Amino acid sequence: MAEYAKSARIRAGIIDACARVFKESGFHGSSMAQIARDAEISYTGLLHHFPRKEQLLTAVLDLEDQRRAAFL
Repeated sequence: MAEYAKSARIRAGIIDACARVFKESGFHGSSMAQIARDAEISYTGLLHHFPRKEQLLTAVLDLEDQRRAAFL
């Protein structure tokens, strides 16, 4: 169970870092390597959780939807 919680925290950190990078550089202007650096994980670690940049975009958009729903 602790391993699942750790993985969930890592994913959340990746998504937060990704949102910042996308905000600064845009989807096309950002790289997976840059997102990994901002999330303070290895590039391989990032690929373990999100093999494609499109999956990161979906995760960021889902998070924004959740935040908006909670606000309303």
